[in-house]
Amino acid sequence: MPNLLIKCTTCRAIVDTEISADNLVAFCSAEFENKKVRCQNCRTELIWNKDDVLAVSFC
Repeated sequence: MPNLLIKCTTCRAIVDTEISADNLVAFCSAEFENKKVRCQNCRTELIWNKDDVLAVSFC
C-alpha cells in the first residue's frame, strides 16, 4: 500500500510522508502531531499532522 501524502504549503507539490498507509484503523486512531518532512520540489520543511494528509475522509 502507498505511503501517506500531504500537499506542500509553498509550492503545492504532493509530498510523500514516508509513513505507510497499510493499517487504516491504526492511522485513524493514531495521533500524528508535528511530524516533519521536506518537500522534494522546493526543499521547504513541512510540519504536518493527521489533518494535513490527503484523502483521509475514510476516518
